Amino acid sequence: PVLNKNMFFLAKRISEYYASSLGEAIETMLPEELRKGRMVKGEYLAQPPLPADKNTVPLLIHDLSPRKRWEVYIGETKKALASKRSVIILFSDIPAVLRAKPLFEAALGREVYLSYRKQPKELLSWENIRSDSAAVVLGTRSAVFAPVNNLGLVILDREEDSVYKQEQVPHYHAREAAFMRCELEGARLILESASPSLGSFYLAQKKEIDYQLIPRAKSSLEVKIIDTKRMPYSE
Repeated sequence: PVLNKNMFFLAKRISEYYASSLGEAIETMLPEELRKGRMVKGEYLAQPPLPADKNTVPLLIHDLSPRKRWEVYIGETKKALASKRSVIILFSDIPAVLRAKPLFEAALGREVYLSYRKQPKELLSWENIRSDSAAVVLGTRSAVFAPVNNLGLVILDREEDSVYKQEQVPHYHAREAAFMRCELEGARLILESASPSLGSFYLAQKKEIDYQLIPRAKSSLEVKIIDTKRMPYSE
């Protein structure tokens, strides 16, 4: 089978939540070559389940100092790898994914995988990911369905970006799909933004997810707007 049990249950939840067929939900999880009927070479790794992580409460990072987020991403990724768990990090566009790859490889001292639509050798990357016991995957929206083993962490960079919403059927939102997958697999979800979405900020206010503010490194300039129409006229 091309999907393991957790991914099949995720496909069912996606189809029910977004009112699509189960087949449409499964197709959106697969590389183009598999959707066209190509056979899969390998199988998922047969591994005993790892103990559940102690902290799987989602976290919203309100990041006013954008460079700081990389320290958080790399630090949390190292923690997950130390626990022999995989990591998926989503970015809003392909250039951001490509810029992040050398940064993560230098910091982690290991190869990281890429996952996005129309990717060169997409099927090969998909097969490499599913054969790795603890993979680090960088990708765009569809990477939320990367076939990693022992998922421990999902990070959404710039979680407020509308690009995470797919316009084709099923009309899933990567943020909601990440919530679903992390709940199914006992993984932690981190949402990052300089201007969080209302939905995520509301969950933080209700204490349903944790909230962390990263302040600006320097105070921003104060801007005052002066209405000159109300100023006294003088020669």
